Formats: sequence, C-alpha cells, structure tokens
Amino acid sequence: MMSLLLMQAFFSELDEGGRGALLEGFAALWGAEPGSATIVRASSNFLCSFERGGRRYSLRIAPPGSRKEVTLEPQLDFLAFLEGRGIPAHRLFPSASGRRFETVATPWGPSLATAFEWIEGELSEAEEFSDSRLRAWGGALARLHLASEDYPKPDQGLDLLQCLARARDRLPPGAARERRIADALLSRLRTLPRRRGRGGNWGLIHADFEADNLIWKGEEPWAIDFDELGPGWFAADLAFAARDLFGDRVGAFDAADPRFRLFLEGYREVRPLPEEELALVPLFLALNHDLHRLDIAVIVAGGSPPGEASWVANLRERLVRHLRRWDEELAAFVGP
Repeated sequence: MMSLLLMQAFFSELDEGGRGALLEGFAALWGAEPGSATIVRASSNFLCSFERGGRRYSLRIAPPGSRKEVTLEPQLDFLAFLEGRGIPAHRLFPSASGRRFETVATPWGPSLATAFEWIEGELSEAEEFSDSRLRAWGGALARLHLASEDYPKPDQGLDLLQCLARARDRLPPGAARERRIADALLSRLRTLPRRRGRGGNWGLIHADFEADNLIWKGEEPWAIDFDELGPGWFAADLAFAARDLFGDRVGAFDAADPRFRLFLEGYREVRPLPEEELALVPLFLALNHDLHRLDIAVIVAGGSPPGEASWVANLRERLVRHLRRWDEELAAFVGP
C-alpha cells in the first residue's frame, strides 16, 4: 500500500467528481477524450478510467518507490504470454506513442502509468459466490498456473522471500518483534523446495487472485490487477486467493470448509495439488499477513502528521486496527 501522505496529495489534485488536470495529463498520453479521466480507487497504486473513441479503458498509476518499478516489465511480459495462451485476463492498451507504459513527472516524482482494455462484467464478493463460481474461481487459478509452468522466465521479478525481506528491512528502528516474526517466517520458507516447469510447485504467480480482482463475464472470471506478480509457490497463490473465505484470519483456516473444498475441487479438476502442498496453506496465509502487516507498519509509523485530512486519519485508524490483529495472530502462529 502506498504512503497515506502521497494518497492525500494525489486526491487533493482532484475535484469532488474525481477529475483534475493532473489525471487528465496522464490520460492524454493514451489519446483520452478530454474530461473523461476519473479516479476509481487507490491502494498500492491509483486505478483510474478514461474514454477514447466511445470505449472505456482502465489506467493504473504507480507512485515513485513502488515495487512496480521492479515488477512492471515482468508483469507486462507475462500478460502478453497469457493472452497468447487464451487465458482470460486484462489486455494491455498501448499509449498513443505505442509504448507499453509511460513515465510521467509529478509533484512527488516520476510515476509509471499503464492502460488496459476495460472489462465489462460483474464484480462479486467471495461470500456471494455460488457453488459454480467457487469451482470456476479455482479452475481459473489452476489454468493460470498451468500457463506459468510453461513460461520460460519463472524467476522474473521479485520472489516472495525477497518481498518479505525488503518489507522487513523497511521497518522503523525499534520494531524488534516485527523483525523476529518476519525472520521466523523466512527461516521456514527457505526450507521449502522450488520445482520449476511442468508438474512443479514454483513459477510466476498472481499473488492477489482474490474476489475483488475478478470480473465475471457470465460464469467466466477474468483476472485483473497483476501488480503483485512475482515468483512464488503455486500453493501460496491459492492461499492468498482464498484468504477472504476465512475472514482474512490465519487461525480461521479450515481445509474442510465447504466453500474452500469447492474452490479446491475446481482447481484440482484442472491441475493437481498434492496434499503436502495443501498442508502449507496456513504458512502461506501467515506470509500474506506479514507482507501486508510490514507495509502497514511503515505507513502508520509516527502517527498522524499536521494537516492530515479526516478521511486519511480514519483510514490510518483502520489500518492500525488491522495491524494489531495481525500482530496477535502472527505472534501466535510463529510462537515465542
């Protein structure tokens, strides 16, 4: 997740309708119709939309210092590979200059922007999925993993261990407990095998294949938001996707949960997942929590600065609550 100060600075450039000259400048690089660019949401980057020729497109803007500076090229390479394999995922829309992405000067530094064709369909929360959609969700993830098995560059970008180590190293001074938990997880993860290629357990993974990154065209899910893409265990991708089914809590994981079983059945109808890999799901859930927790610890460090907007202060407060819960859960998982 990005800095809250940066998030506030970006939104201060927009009007109440989510439009502004700064955003228009980004969208103009794709030949957008004037006045059509608007913000949709913000998390690790800014998701916006614009229109051109009567069609809608999504625009993603990554702020300076984001991991996208390292992962964007691998992400776009992999998306092109998936398109060639017929995997339903968002399709790149090149800029008016024919480039896959643009680097734009902003008041807070150079930012990376990419555009994709807009996918018309339905968004749905995981708890709202029908039995058929739970199976389709699992099957879609399995098909992505089958494609990844054949991908010739399985170690392109930042792997999960590198992401965890980088997040740990950004912690503020005095965060001894947080470092201890991260080091304990890294120690466990380093013992796991990495088998690449057909029938393997390691390759490029989406790393955020959860419900809000799926757009449903009928009963077919299309994947979006590959910003967390990187090398990892396929079982970790499954764990990261299914965490919503357990209230985003490590201790609540239940391999016998009917919804998870349907998700898993859909996956195994397409690609095998051995029981020994399924047994690692709680460890990978803990990894996911720690990655988010370490990012949030940096974001909220030092408290609210002077001039912080009330909506940012409220967001900060929610993040602190999440941080406390994850601290307790991870400490219990890792042990003394």
